[in-house]
Amino acid sequence: MASCEDDEQNTTDFVQESVTRGAVLRTLDLQNDLPLTAAGAEVANFSVSLEEQDAFEGDLLQSVDVYVTFADNTPGPDSDSSGAITDEVFIENVDASAFVDGPFGLPRTELLYSFDELRALTNIASEDQLTGGDTFTIRLALNLTDGRVFSADNAGGVITGGFFSSPFQYVATVSCPVPADYFVGDYLLEKTSTQSSAFGEAWGTEVVTVEGTGAVRGFDFTYFPGAFDFGQRLTIMMNCGEFIVSGTSLAGTLGCDGTTIEQSQGDVPPSPYSQLFEPGDDDVIEISFEDFNGDAGCGTGSYVVTLQLTKQ
Repeated sequence: MASCEDDEQNTTDFVQESVTRGAVLRTLDLQNDLPLTAAGAEVANFSVSLEEQDAFEGDLLQSVDVYVTFADNTPGPDSDSSGAITDEVFIENVDASAFVDGPFGLPRTELLYSFDELRALTNIASEDQLTGGDTFTIRLALNLTDGRVFSADNAGGVITGGFFSSPFQYVATVSCPVPADYFVGDYLLEKTSTQSSAFGEAWGTEVVTVEGTGAVRGFDFTYFPGAFDFGQRLTIMMNCGEFIVSGTSLAGTLGCDGTTIEQSQGDVPPSPYSQLFEPGDDDVIEISFEDFNGDAGCGTGSYVVTLQLTKQ
């Protein structure tokens, strides 16, 4: 048994009273692949379904401002998109009245912009001015009735991924078309490079299920198997003959400063893939990229990983 003195205010109550709750725009569904040959067609859209949540179950929602930024990722001085606007451009203000109650009583809406709309907003006259790997970044700013605004610049790591899945911005990548059945299904994942992380081997051998649409593929895998057994997802953009790799956690963080350890193409040259799409082209896939990209506050720097995926 133990006892303590009566405080003027219970410590737990004091902490709870001093906590300020923010708001999120949870990602429910996302389509961010813009295949070049489908420009102007109905399928070439950026779309995202959102659910807003705040301390009053959606009652603080006032509106959402939407912006787009174009990035020409063609290397060299001969940029193919001269005249394009690369500064952020305002698209629209989406009022709370455009949201409807979802199954949990929280307001939901869908944003949809065609490839042609995004081109026009950024002053790109023709699809010929674009190449695979060019990007349109769509940024959202959530306006609350109490005057607060939440966006990508003030969203903490705990809400941008995992359950909340509220990054407030999305990158739509211009891509070359890929057959729907290319590089999908069960693959044996093996690390073929020799260098490991500063904290031990982060990659095991396992069978993963590769899935995706358009030019995007992805799979979940076990990060640091036998140690942390952390759930991580690797995303692979097939960019007109090159694999562009990125990865982040499925939920929670594993870094040293409250952020997650991520994978990125970084300075590693993208691995090539065949655009002939003949039978057997996807039997063995090899990708190289940087692990520990961004360092996550661990002070170790990144290192190069090469993975081999063999179709089962």
